[in-house]
Amino acid sequence: LRHVSRPRTLRVCLAYLITSDKDDLAYDKQHSALMELATIVASQPLDLLDFVSTLVRVLLFLEDKFDMDQFAEKRWDALMAFGVHAPLETCVLLVGEMRGNISLGNRLDALSILGSVARELSGMRMDTHQKPVSNSCDQEVVTSCSTRLQRVLSLHATPAGEEAKRVLSTQSSKTRRWRNPRTSPNTTANRFGPVSVQIMYTLFAFLSQTRNEKAIWGGPIGEK
Repeated sequence: LRHVSRPRTLRVCLAYLITSDKDDLAYDKQHSALMELATIVASQPLDLLDFVSTLVRVLLFLEDKFDMDQFAEKRWDALMAFGVHAPLETCVLLVGEMRGNISLGNRLDALSILGSVARELSGMRMDTHQKPVSNSCDQEVVTSCSTRLQRVLSLHATPAGEEAKRVLSTQSSKTRRWRNPRTSPNTTANRFGPVSVQIMYTLFAFLSQTRNEKAIWGGPIGEK
């Protein structure tokens, strides 16, 4: 049974997230807000831009004080929803937070969100048959390689039998190319293009303006 009503607006979600720990329903309110927040943001309510800065900041520094199930996943989904549906506002907010004296974990979270939002907006998708690679940078390199190069470098684990079937299927399709109508390729709109210049400028401006600040780049927080 629900102890609190399901939040249907961003205002209610914010009120639930900032509930005092002394409130008897603090766990239920925070859990309900995290469960519904990504869906509400995806619906693009009229007051979305009014709550971006406040909610993104609250989510970035939100701690799992109640050992909640799926806390990290739902928090990430909510941040990603804001990044996808309000990319410029979210980017400016996250970069602004990185200027402060925050922990290395929060700074890495902000950078990870920006990278994931850029990939989501650009329509990048990983091949499900691709061999696992060590990190996200390696994955991007593998994705940019041609199919032939990936096969030569054994980046695709394709058994010999399946490879033979694929070759035969290709040859067969070439002989029947005049019989089968061509299907239109699946395309994904690149939504990162229109906002890429502003986002990259914000990041480079942050690097340029803070390059001599030891609070950001030096000591136990910035040296990594």
